[in-house]
Amino acid sequence: MNLVLTEKQCKSCQARLTEYEIENNGALCMECFKEEQDEQK
Repeated sequence: MNLVLTEKQCKSCQARLTEYEIENNGALCMECFKEEQDEQK
């Protein structure tokens, strides 16, 4: 799988996002997305 970084940044930590993260993680990078999921449990 080819991960292409975009100019968009994570809402939380400002890391550059991939298309996958924008479409599937609500514009959060993988780390912030996982933390948010853990907080909801």
